[in-house]
Amino acid sequence: MTEDLALWLLAWRDPLELAILAMACAALVLCVDDVFVDLCYWWFRMTGRLRGDHGLPSPEELAKMAQKPLAVMVPAWQEADVIHAMLSTNFRLIQYREAHYFVGVYENDPDTLAEVERAQRLSSRIHAVIVPRQGPTSKADCLNEIVGHALGAERALGVTFAGFVMHDAEDLIHPMELRVFNAALDKYDFIQLPVFSFTRRFKEFVAGVYMDEFAENHGKDMQVRERLGGFVPCAGVSACFSRQAIQKLAELQDGEAFPTGSLTEDYEAAFRVRELGLHSAFIRYTAEYYMDTPRGGGGPKLVKEPMTVSTREHFPHEFRAAYRQRARWNLGIVLVGNEQLGWTGTPGTRFFVARDRKGVIAIPAVMIGYALFVLYVTLRIALHFGWSDGQVPPSSIMDTTAAWWLIGASLVLALWRLGHRMYFTGTLYGWRHGLLAAPRMVVSNFVNFTAMARAIRLYVLNRVFGKPLTWDKTAHTYPDTLATQLPSLLAAGAASRLPQSQDDAARAELERAMGRPPGSLR
Repeated sequence: MTEDLALWLLAWRDPLELAILAMACAALVLCVDDVFVDLCYWWFRMTGRLRGDHGLPSPEELAKMAQKPLAVMVPAWQEADVIHAMLSTNFRLIQYREAHYFVGVYENDPDTLAEVERAQRLSSRIHAVIVPRQGPTSKADCLNEIVGHALGAERALGVTFAGFVMHDAEDLIHPMELRVFNAALDKYDFIQLPVFSFTRRFKEFVAGVYMDEFAENHGKDMQVRERLGGFVPCAGVSACFSRQAIQKLAELQDGEAFPTGSLTEDYEAAFRVRELGLHSAFIRYTAEYYMDTPRGGGGPKLVKEPMTVSTREHFPHEFRAAYRQRARWNLGIVLVGNEQLGWTGTPGTRFFVARDRKGVIAIPAVMIGYALFVLYVTLRIALHFGWSDGQVPPSSIMDTTAAWWLIGASLVLALWRLGHRMYFTGTLYGWRHGLLAAPRMVVSNFVNFTAMARAIRLYVLNRVFGKPLTWDKTAHTYPDTLATQLPSLLAAGAASRLPQSQDDAARAELERAMGRPPGSLR
């Protein structure tokens, strides 16, 4: 190495090291809230303060309760590939007779409408709701049409809906979900149940990111959030609003239960529920079985293990689809949400809203940290192997004790956070996926950075140039052969109007699969 080059590298070393130390300080600050939530979780868990079921009755008692009429809302735009499988499967699978399924479709989406009409042959409790506008508008607009149609149809149907349940066209709904909502509506106006990804193949790193993030968020963060008084956000699926909540939201927002100007209408609606003084709950209710794709592909299986009643779905497995979906989340929650929702509420609410929005700073900081790390390692290697005459480079800032303590503390916190991600993923999906959560966290950072960059770009285009923010729909898939495998196993007839003989046969098959005595699922 020439003397001039060595001096040039040295000139860059000190500023680079200062930048790294600054990023280490930023990492410590940005991790404080994460560590606080982690510590709260373990404290609440060790002291028995996490009651995920909120004191709901046993599964046997849930089955005996009078069923309140529920409206299941499914907004659909270009969902022709999955909507029939979703409706036919869940209609037979869900153990609830008093549910009506309302699917919102657009007049310029005839393929989806045709599939919904085909599903309507199963029962008069499946309804197509035509949005009288060219799609896509917004998911909130579609939901508002569904709410209006459901309320307007009550007299003809002879029902008064007690709750409005949100789902997407790719959801596999747990058979007991509506029973849980039925009981919880006696105490709460908004209920959110966990949402998890199907098990994906080991090589599907992008899809695996959703496994990891939802496992930790709905396994830990949401419970602490509720316990500390933060509002319970709506995930958009496996969520139920009471009739009172829908009415009050409509009164607050000029007749719209869901804000049509929002890209994250579910999140904003749940925030308003808390703002209105209504009661919300995140419920982790344990059932004796669940459905999953244990090998990461093919049709789902019934797994006879205690597991939280939750919705399973296929999240995007391609990088582009994943970052576009997350860009919508960031745009609605972080950027537009900051304007529309502000910083109101209790200290607990404000704390968790800040956590929801900190990604606009934290995500770029992580990527800057990656870049600085690569540059610094490259520089140190060049100086170490290229220094002439057997000399060593002059001492640097990094050689000080304070710098090593700072870097060490940052690494400890990074390992702390990584350990929690791996633990919650491993608890839900097994130790192999728990180990894979480590490299997938790097993938997660790249996906989230690209998503945040897109969200900021769309936000600037809207605010500066007036480009409208539209429903950037995610392409959905449904598990292979689901419509033919699960209904015969899990229908139990409770949600469908099958002849009694078929009803008994399906129930008996379910009892055999679960190892239950005959007649136990009556």
